[in-house]
Amino acid sequence: MWQKLKERLTSTQAVPESHATTGPDIPLGLDLQRYPGIEPLLDAGDIDAALRLVELADPDVAGHIRTRSELLLRREAFVRAAASPKPGTWPPRSDRQLDDADGLPEIMAGELDTEVVTAGVRNHGALIVRGLFSERACADLRQTIDAAEAAFVREPRELDPRYFMPLTDLSGAEVSAYFRSINWAGGRPVPDVPAAAEVILSEFRRAGVPDVVAGYLDERPAVSMEKWTLRKVAPDPNGSWHQDGAFLGADKHALNLWVALSDCGQTASGLDIVAKRYATSDWNIYVAQASDGYTQSGDAQTCVQMLNAQVMPIVQHYAYIEILDEREMSVFASDEAGAELWRAYRGVSAAWKNFAAKRIAKPADIYPVFRELFAKETA
Repeated sequence: MWQKLKERLTSTQAVPESHATTGPDIPLGLDLQRYPGIEPLLDAGDIDAALRLVELADPDVAGHIRTRSELLLRREAFVRAAASPKPGTWPPRSDRQLDDADGLPEIMAGELDTEVVTAGVRNHGALIVRGLFSERACADLRQTIDAAEAAFVREPRELDPRYFMPLTDLSGAEVSAYFRSINWAGGRPVPDVPAAAEVILSEFRRAGVPDVVAGYLDERPAVSMEKWTLRKVAPDPNGSWHQDGAFLGADKHALNLWVALSDCGQTASGLDIVAKRYATSDWNIYVAQASDGYTQSGDAQTCVQMLNAQVMPIVQHYAYIEILDEREMSVFASDEAGAELWRAYRGVSAAWKNFAAKRIAKPADIYPVFRELFAKETA
């Protein structure tokens, strides 16, 4: 079930020259032969024991180097686990209803356990945990985010490795450029910032998060490099509605954790959550999708698989609109021609009577066409 994550994690990409190094005294990889007995620990996913072996061999390293070693070990343990995944029981079930009179249910960090997380997420859509991170940790992370922002734009000779040290594999090959590129506009990937990773991992352990998440997922948890991000955004970042984790695929067991490091307020909140779950036995579901039709490699077929297996059997109607410019409209004159999604969705349209697709050249046509596609059928 971790194959897609593994493919992203093991893909390498060249680092821009200005960020290719963090200094000659920083080790880029980790030689496991220096630590007898570490291999079976990594196979078993026992990161703490593996890290203790490294610390015994290298007792005087700085804190950020120790954290970097932990990140390398975690990555290596993940790659090994992904090679032989253990099927878990998913999704978890709970009949427990939490108090959500004022919106989402809330608990204090001391009440956190697998049972309450399962009840909160599965029955209420989300769970607020107050005091998960200490005030000191939040203050440290706010300062670290500012330092990481500043460190990223400096020349290599000025880089502080606590705040910018690109993650590598054990051999020293850089692996985080892809994740850094997709996070450029909105934040910095935590694996590139050892000072942040040190605080976050410590707070996770203190609050018992790894064990709670392992119980919820019914397998050893892994942090997604693609979503483990430090963010500092304006009150109105103009972000669009989306479903975090859906890009990983429907077969991935995932749990999103968002930690507010400052007071987000009420009218300029950092996160809005659509928490309700709508049973198909009680609700009619209509879906509308508008897109330019272009996707990353392989994503179109993933969309088709999800539509056929999970979406189309439960919706009353699905309308897809592809927005092209006038030049593209002339190029894609026939129904057989089109962008990736249009071509992929032709098979869905043929298989499902409740699927309709249409192309337009002007954004102003979106709503008229949607009204046409959702028009009431008459006998």
